Parts: sequence; structure tokens; C-alpha cells
Amino acid sequence: MSVNKIVNKLFKKFNVWWKNISKGGFYIVDKNNQYKLVKTKWYLINPDIKYIVWGSASTDELTFFIYYILSKLEPKEIETILMTTNTLEYFINNFHKFFKKSELFDDKAISKYQYVLKGGEENTKNEKKILKSLQSSKILSKLL
Repeated sequence: MSVNKIVNKLFKKFNVWWKNISKGGFYIVDKNNQYKLVKTKWYLINPDIKYIVWGSASTDELTFFIYYILSKLEPKEIETILMTTNTLEYFINNFHKFFKKSELFDDKAISKYQYVLKGGEENTKNEKKILKSLQSSKILSKLL
């Protein structure tokens, strides 16, 4: 038994929006939690900006984020994420739970707004703990 099946399912689900930031785009989140994808730094100068979400081109970032979710969230919330049609919107509505501060641009005007997905390699080492947690859910245990 392993978590590979659920990791792959989440990867495909999140890749829909993540691929845009992995290719150099940014999601700009305004004060109303509305977001849009932009491709250039020029659009980042906006007084209504609440957050700027960016990421690396490496798929490791998305994989580490998935393991963060599997390690840190209760099975019920993971089920909710799997059922959610627009996962990016779900994550933005729970912003500080899923994003951490990280600067891409050395620009004091926007540095306080820059965020990336939470996660790290350390979460990939908890597979036994993740499996035990996921097995408590009938829905998730079917994906193992």
C-alpha cells in the first residue's frame, strides 16, 4: 500500500492551475479574493493587490505541496479538496493555510505580497503516518 495513487490524482487536479505559475505566470489576488493570471511584472503594480502567488518551474514544488496537504490536513478536508471543482479558489479562500511568504522580486513595493505554496521535502518522509491517517476515511482508503 502506498500514497502514490492519491498523490497522482491530486497532482493532476492541481496541475490545471499550477502549470501557469510554473511557466512564469503569477496569480494576483485582490482585496476581494478575486484572482487573475498575469504574465508580466508590469501588472503587479496595483493598489488593490492582497497577494502575489508565484512558483518555481520544478514539479517538486507541487509534489511537496501535495505531501504537505496529506501530512497536515484531516482526512475530511482532503476529501473536500478532492471534491472541489476549483481547487485554486479553495486554497485562496484559506490563504494562510496553504501559502507562505517568499520573495521572487527584490522590489520593496511588492515584496510583502509575494507567496508560494507551502510544503517541503520533510513532508515526503511521513508516508506511514499519512497512510494511517488516510485509512480512517472510506473515500481516501479506496485511493490507496
